[in-house]
Amino acid sequence: MTSIHGHVDGRFEAVRDAFTANFAMHGDVGAACCVYVDGHPVVDVWGGLADAATRRPWEQDTVQLVFSASKGVTAICAHLLVQRGLLDLDAPVAAYWPEFAAARKTDIPVRWVLSHRAGLAAIDGALTLKEVLAWDPVVAAIAAQAPNWEPGTAHGYHVRSFGWIVGELVRRITGLSPGAFVAREIAGPLHLDFWIGLPRRELARCAILIPPEGGTASLVDLLGAESLTARAMRGPSDLFDYTDMWNRPEILAAEMPSSNGVGNARALARLYAALVGEIDGAARLLSAGIVAAASAVQAEGPDQVLLLPSCYGLGFILPPMLGPGCGPRSFGHPGAGGSLAFADPEARLGFGYVTTRMRFDPSGDPRSAGLVEAVYRSLGRVVDARGPRFTRAVLLASVRDRMSWKGLVAVLIAALVGLALGWAVASSRAQGHVERIVAMRWGDGKYGEAFYGAEVFLVPVGDELSVRARVHLGRGNDYYHDCGELGRVADDAEAVRRWGTIDWQPDGLHIGADYFLPRARIEAHR
Repeated sequence: MTSIHGHVDGRFEAVRDAFTANFAMHGDVGAACCVYVDGHPVVDVWGGLADAATRRPWEQDTVQLVFSASKGVTAICAHLLVQRGLLDLDAPVAAYWPEFAAARKTDIPVRWVLSHRAGLAAIDGALTLKEVLAWDPVVAAIAAQAPNWEPGTAHGYHVRSFGWIVGELVRRITGLSPGAFVAREIAGPLHLDFWIGLPRRELARCAILIPPEGGTASLVDLLGAESLTARAMRGPSDLFDYTDMWNRPEILAAEMPSSNGVGNARALARLYAALVGEIDGAARLLSAGIVAAASAVQAEGPDQVLLLPSCYGLGFILPPMLGPGCGPRSFGHPGAGGSLAFADPEARLGFGYVTTRMRFDPSGDPRSAGLVEAVYRSLGRVVDARGPRFTRAVLLASVRDRMSWKGLVAVLIAALVGLALGWAVASSRAQGHVERIVAMRWGDGKYGEAFYGAEVFLVPVGDELSVRARVHLGRGNDYYHDCGELGRVADDAEAVRRWGTIDWQPDGLHIGADYFLPRARIEAHR
């Protein structure tokens, strides 16, 4: 059993249990989680291996590549400049970066860049990896190219170009590279272990990423190498994939503000906590007004790159896209393969989770989902990600119809794109249609040294919804006992009312008031 280190406030023991369950049930190899509430750390835990090959343990000061969680940090740089009156969100990018005006981009405002509406998701031009890592050639290529679609008319995830465009704005305004700006204006003052461009002296404490099998090759097979989605995900110049290339020192040392931030959960949680309140008696990093504007919806609906609905603020991902269980006013950014960082102004919390093992679960990553659910449960509020009403539900997907062939293709694309983004998307199970989660409790069923989890989910059956449950048996996400159908309901509200609570007791599992699975039967399936 993996040893867990660190400290947890007594009220948040459920988060430690969920974190421990990630190793026992969901294959985590090395990871850390930190939570701040009201400006104070209430959870700061770590465990496992920083390097599975050498068995190097994850230590208190271990840091990890966090992929697109870097975008949130980059967005904060821009909002600091807005707060200081140095950057106008509605001014053209070309007002700060004249070369950007080429190829019909004169009028693209900064706001469209931050909300993925600039039409520059895929970068044109033939670039070598050396040129991309050198900064100037890749930003020159972006400045020279024409948009992928008419700017402002649609939105699409700017997988890597987001960081170079925002980073170049930071450089043009301040004279500092984005990595230097983060170090001087954010990481230094807040005492954060976080870098965009990892210094060589810190390389020894960086965890080794464990990539998923296959990378994004299936995405190319499905959509074609010239599709906008494939070009955005694998570009520039088809140079990038989710392989162990991201462990190379030159990749970690470069400044790629969309993709290669390195830090720990403590840094991410503390940073986001500083956006919604005071830390150590110091004034918050961004004013309440700046945060409100940055976390307001700027673009939502079909995404030109993801081919699914998405929801963006100004540089931040917003619910329900941010992840299952996050509060309705939460904002932040996930990272490919599992990392997650966000703030919730209503709950006054900052959250950070980082992990070595990249994985993708079509119904949502159970590791971060379980941690987030445990945080809100410890606060006495489990969030319905669909809106401001607090319920006992944790929404993972909201697709009701049986899948047509178009739906199947959409789910396949969602799975592949989600691998690159770490976002929760709908899944197709063996039944041949989409299910969605009503409630879940990960790692709360601790019998002896074994951890168990449970989830209640809905499956459309004609005009009704079948309410079903399964118990995960602690040997990986694919091993579970199917509890069968609990009942039929007409809508989500009835399902939540009758079966939206999951309670692990010494005698077994209780779901709502109507279902009980004895402990002996659970242990017999292990």
